[in-house]
Amino acid sequence: MAVFTAVARCYQKACFLSRQGISALVAAGVATLPAFSVGADDFSGTNLLAGAVFLQTGGSASVLRTNLPWIAPANLSHPALVFSVGFASDEVFAPGEFFDSFTISVRNAEQTFIAPALTADLLGVNPAPANPDGAQFSEDDVQPEPLSFPPLGSSFRFQQALLVLVALPPAFAGQSGTVGVSLFDNQNHQHSVGFINHIAVVPGPGSLMVVESSASASGPYAAEGQVRVRHARRCISLPRPGAHRFYRLHGSSESRITLMRADGNDWLFNYTGAEGSVPELLSSAQAVGPYAVESGVIANTDTHALRVRREGAARFFRLRCEIPLTIRHSGMEAGQTVIAYE
Repeated sequence: MAVFTAVARCYQKACFLSRQGISALVAAGVATLPAFSVGADDFSGTNLLAGAVFLQTGGSASVLRTNLPWIAPANLSHPALVFSVGFASDEVFAPGEFFDSFTISVRNAEQTFIAPALTADLLGVNPAPANPDGAQFSEDDVQPEPLSFPPLGSSFRFQQALLVLVALPPAFAGQSGTVGVSLFDNQNHQHSVGFINHIAVVPGPGSLMVVESSASASGPYAAEGQVRVRHARRCISLPRPGAHRFYRLHGSSESRITLMRADGNDWLFNYTGAEGSVPELLSSAQAVGPYAVESGVIANTDTHALRVRREGAARFFRLRCEIPLTIRHSGMEAGQTVIAYE
């Protein structure tokens, strides 16, 4: 049986795959861990229901509501909201009827943005429904993936489950809000139920995800091609290697200089970006580059400020910052290498 041998590596976690087994190189310290494989699917069977929030018809209220919180990390350049959702009903189609319906909406903490992400009823699921005079997701912003409906202990005439990714506005990075969940009950005698689970904010479409591989643990590493990123499931798949390979994964986050000013003999930069991490300051004698990392930079992560000695010549500056991603598990699936991350 293969085992993990962990060694220190900054902001990266590498895993070694071969036909004989799987081992890994992980950040922060030296340890020996059990062998790993592709983990259990959080979005199948009873895992889909563990910790879920349910709303069901049959009471006196025509609309049942609840709100669930989300927080978008500040280091995400393209945040996306992910959740699993299901709706089931015993209703029968009849012309002119208003059916029970289950609606998921997204709002920020200030409630300056409130938009429906999807509505489900007996007729199916409607992603990004119209919201006259209000905020609106585009159809491309809402990406539903069908799931097998989990066992609820009883069967329904109609039932559907989905894993849903909603691309949030980039300005929501570092903000919080709620997922609004509502179930409309038309007060007939046919029962309906809706549930939501696994709410998270992840690096969404547009985020830079790079998988690098090498025949040696010490490198050199090169970027892999034919990589497929499944943002909602937080996993990456690529062709199965013919020989043993070491893999590592990293992503990039946008950092931006908000203010640059002279302070004594120094240049002082204020920046936005990954909370608690320090972006690299690069400079060049011309705007088109090439850029090189500045030496002697003094960083203050509390004030998000970088300080560097002033030079007599004109200089152009820019920032670079990495998101530390962790490989959660890895393995083979349908002839592909699958790497799950968080």
